[in-house]
Amino acid sequence: MKTYARIEGDTVVEIIPPVVIDGEEIAVDRRYHPDFVATLVAVPAGATVAAGDKYVGGQFVLPPVTPTLPAPVPAQVSMRQARLALLNAGKLAAVDTAIASLPSPRKEAARIEWDYSATVERGSAIVALLGPLLDLDEAALDALFIEAAAL
Repeated sequence: MKTYARIEGDTVVEIIPPVVIDGEEIAVDRRYHPDFVATLVAVPAGATVAAGDKYVGGQFVLPPVTPTLPAPVPAQVSMRQARLALLNAGKLAAVDTAIASLPSPRKEAARIEWDYSATVERGSAIVALLGPLLDLDEAALDALFIEAAAL
């Protein structure tokens, strides 16, 4: 049984499956207008072809894969975004415990930063200090900032 790919320009736009009636395959030229049949190319047996693939020089070619680049880590996020991201990560409640565990005067400075800052900078001392206490390594902190920026 033959499957066909409909080609427009050099791109596969549709896959035409075989039609079988009473155990007999109906030829594509009996099913469609000749102008439509002229846009069809038989797909080789066992080949995987999908809409969006290219048909170049008589060969089906997969479209190039565009690598997805990781989102850039923002330099800062709002405190609202940071708190929501920590909440989503299940870490928000642990922030107060982490701050309380710090020795003075770091504890008081961290509390002031946490309670009164409008933004949190990725490279700030409080992030470097609280990250390990919240079991967040550098990659996890980066991911948290990326998530926060999207909120």
